[in-house]
Amino acid sequence: MPRDLQCLAHCLEEIRPFSLRIYGTVDSTNNLAKKLIQSGVPNFIAIVADSQTAGRGRRGRQWISPPGVNIYTSIILPKECQAPEIAVGRPQLHPLLASVVVCDTLRSVAPEVGRETGIKWPNDILISERKIAGILVERTSDGSSIIGIGININMTEDDFPPELRERGCSLYTVTGRRFQRGEILKEMLRGFRDILGITVDDLLREWTARSCTIQTVVKASMPDGHVIKGVARGIDREGRLIVDAEGERWIINSADIEHIR
Repeated sequence: MPRDLQCLAHCLEEIRPFSLRIYGTVDSTNNLAKKLIQSGVPNFIAIVADSQTAGRGRRGRQWISPPGVNIYTSIILPKECQAPEIAVGRPQLHPLLASVVVCDTLRSVAPEVGRETGIKWPNDILISERKIAGILVERTSDGSSIIGIGININMTEDDFPPELRERGCSLYTVTGRRFQRGEILKEMLRGFRDILGITVDDLLREWTARSCTIQTVVKASMPDGHVIKGVARGIDREGRLIVDAEGERWIINSADIEHIR
């Protein structure tokens, strides 16, 4: 186990009800989570890998996953979480739930950039408009949710592909200091533990307070190819983005969002 992940072996009491499984190299932590669910693994498991050979984001995009520098984890939430007034019981809100936890974790471990850290709908965490983390939520046939999270921690500018250097960042590139991945993972898993009981209304309020999308001009590129430009006004109780554009109010379930300055 890499040295900066070794502290995780001693934190199980701090992160209950979650348990941990730690791996070296995997193809994808989300893929591994699906296999574990099929084999009957208990719920509330956090899978952590040192690297991924086939990490991915939304719409099948590649997630760069070199060893020793970043966080790659997938969290399994059980199908039994179905209380409608509790956010964790509504799978469509899991991306919002996870983004609040990840945003708060980064603000906590790097307070010097906390004010510039925010959530871009639906699943990205930005620092000063550069992407530092992404979230991919997938549902399984048995109704469980797999929350995949990738966070750039100690990557240098040279570690990023040339086409991503202007748009991506890591905690190291924005602060100039190195971080212990295990300590950040502990903080994040404690955040998930503490947010499991949050109500839908409270989650929407907390997410909006951290959003860098709401009340900005956005360009939304829909899966069907339609593109609109307008002002993001908020999110509804299904986690959909509300945009005023072209003289209409649009309720967007899925889109690539670009902030227009």
